[in-house]
Amino acid sequence: MRYTRNIIPALTDRHGFEPAVDSGRKSGRMLVEGIKCNRGRLLDLSKSGAKVLTRRKWPEGEKRQIVLTGSKVQVTVTAECRRCQKLGMFRYVVGVQFIDCSANINAAMLELVRNHCRFLDEPELL
Repeated sequence: MRYTRNIIPALTDRHGFEPAVDSGRKSGRMLVEGIKCNRGRLLDLSKSGAKVLTRRKWPEGEKRQIVLTGSKVQVTVTAECRRCQKLGMFRYVVGVQFIDCSANINAAMLELVRNHCRFLDEPELL
């Protein structure tokens, strides 16, 4: 978590979470550990989207397939880039929104969250 806070301090609060109120998001986000993403390093995850640290620019509005792999579950979902912010040379933070998620995909995402998310009430994050 400290690594995430150090590379993008302006985008997160002191716990590493983005405030849902300021960004107009439909659901809150949680930090994740142990989930691999084929598009880069997964920084956070919610029911409706994710934030990924990547080496390549992803144009806003463009749709791509994302594969999220946890210890027990692998999910392939279509995502649309909602925001792409350059941090430095070959470093971008990309905010994506998941589109057209079926009941099976939602169930698999819930399983990923249960196994790999870190919640605010855990003492380590306070």
